Amino acid sequence: MVTLTGKGWGTTTETMSTTRNKSVTNSGTSIEQRRAVVWAAAASLVILALLSGAAGQVRAAPSNGGSVPYRFASVPSPNAVAATPTELLVLSASSCSTVYSVSPTGAVAPFASLLSSVKKCPEQAIAVSTGLGNFPAGIVYVLQQGSLFEIPAVGSSSAVAATLTLPNLSGGYAGLAFDYSGSFGYDLLAVGGTSGNVVAIDPANHLTPIGSFGTAVEGPSVAPYNFGSVAGELLAGTAGHSTVYAMSFSGTVTSFAQWKDPEAVSFVPQLTCSYAGTGDAYFVADLSANALLALPSSAFSAVAGSALVLGEYHGEGVGLLAANGTTSSFLSLSGTLEGASYVACPLGVAQTIDLASHGFASSSLTPLGFDPATRQILGSDRASAPTRVFLLDGTSGAFVRNVTVGLYPSAATYNPKLNALYVANRGSDNLTLLNATTFASLGSIPTGAGSAPVGVVFNPSNEKLYVANAGNQTVTIYSLANNLFPNQKQVIPLSGTPRAIDYDPANNNIFLIGNATGGGIVWEIHAFAVVANLTLPAAPGGLAVNTTSGLLYVTLPGLNEVAFVTPTDALASTVGVGNQPTGIAFDAYDGHLVVGNAGDGTFSVLEGTLVVDSYFVGANPSSLVYDPTDHLVYVAANVTLSGIDPRIILGTTS
Repeated sequence: MVTLTGKGWGTTTETMSTTRNKSVTNSGTSIEQRRAVVWAAAASLVILALLSGAAGQVRAAPSNGGSVPYRFASVPSPNAVAATPTELLVLSASSCSTVYSVSPTGAVAPFASLLSSVKKCPEQAIAVSTGLGNFPAGIVYVLQQGSLFEIPAVGSSSAVAATLTLPNLSGGYAGLAFDYSGSFGYDLLAVGGTSGNVVAIDPANHLTPIGSFGTAVEGPSVAPYNFGSVAGELLAGTAGHSTVYAMSFSGTVTSFAQWKDPEAVSFVPQLTCSYAGTGDAYFVADLSANALLALPSSAFSAVAGSALVLGEYHGEGVGLLAANGTTSSFLSLSGTLEGASYVACPLGVAQTIDLASHGFASSSLTPLGFDPATRQILGSDRASAPTRVFLLDGTSGAFVRNVTVGLYPSAATYNPKLNALYVANRGSDNLTLLNATTFASLGSIPTGAGSAPVGVVFNPSNEKLYVANAGNQTVTIYSLANNLFPNQKQVIPLSGTPRAIDYDPANNNIFLIGNATGGGIVWEIHAFAVVANLTLPAAPGGLAVNTTSGLLYVTLPGLNEVAFVTPTDALASTVGVGNQPTGIAFDAYDGHLVVGNAGDGTFSVLEGTLVVDSYFVGANPSSLVYDPTDHLVYVAANVTLSGIDPRIILGTTS
């Protein structure tokens, strides 16, 4: 075990803000503050990025069936590659001033030229921003002999000058990696020099020295937050040796794994992504064969969440690196391999699901809830299918079936003890009971004429079912006590019209939000009684609960804010987000908040009280459902492209 502490490199000549470690970045907080929020929140971090396929002809599947890499394109002396769902870019050791793009059909063309005086460039690095941490999506970065070039997303018809000069990163080795975990403040991490120096670069080109590996390293990548003891740390291979090192934000370096001549570390995401719909997800620069090799994502389906380590020489090939630091041979490759890139899909629009062909074709598409028994999402469309709910597979996103319920289904909840789903039907004033595995109807529970139930939640600690009724401004509490149907109920009047209801497992409380005279209100219920309420500064839109702390999150569409409410019914703070925030979901896996802004068609992602990023997804993302098993967020974006094109958009926080 090697341990190197401290963040200094000795003498440095880099241009840095003297207040960087306390300065304000584009997100309004320092990198240390951002990292502190991450670790205080949870052991992982939300990343949200839009992912879409590129248009154009798609190459046919390789004749070998995808079992081994094949020549995707011919490139002169390739020594670095960056792959995203929309871009495939390559650097060449024989043309130090050219960045090449590779089309989905394998055609190679100049993407941009660099104003570089370098004549020999055996080592270079390239990375493409996915739009995280306020970096504009699609911006290309190239590191070459201590010079960092920043290239527009569409390339450049004129030569691009260096943006930054980084003397401590000059020399024969170079590496670039975007931080997808947030442990380095979502910054761009640049690595170089014979000592493996590391610097973090934010969107405003402020620099933060992180530390030194103590030896030349290559192919860096930041580990996801579920990757064992090095979660959120920067991994890199030692040039010409056999060690994969890990570096924390504080600059502490440890020896993590062994693989001969490790050239590049790449992580296999949980969700399947590929370049431009080709199906290919892992690309390797084979310098000796003047080839860019490709392997489809299907080859990695059984190893999602693991890391790949590329061996540079002597046929070491690709090793599989597990979260415990063990390695095993995964893929045999020969030649001189100078870089690799796996198409990243850390979070975002990973899939759109056609529901119009299944009879759900209006702009009132709404996800209702999650069924843990089958890992399926329930949704409704009150205009096109007013008495049905649809079910989507929570892993693949595929349409499964539709089920008949009552009129205008508005919400759903799960009873794990009896394996039952309760669907609230606003238009027929009742609840439909479904078997949570077979979805067979088990009967219905009337909620009273004119009750118009808009929300339902089950409290497993006391086996009570709570139904929020907008029609008569009440909450009905049903005692189930090992029965599917209630053996006792109590109706409690409310001082306003409820809109949503949720369960706080941290404190075993029930919370409702609704409209009241002059604004909004939060009600807290224990057992059969409303024990407290809180006046909100405006009418609420949506509600989510932090399942660890009990903190409530309430969207306030009229103020373009999210209110943070403590479990003791105090308004802690409000945070500005997008236009007309309505849908909201708390990701219990990593402690982050996702907000759908109906007014501008964006998602806002919050890390504590900080808005980390905001992305456009389509019109009116007003209803969100979180899948706690696969850590996915479902949103009905109801995008109008040509006529009505309702879609459920599947995103991930893995």
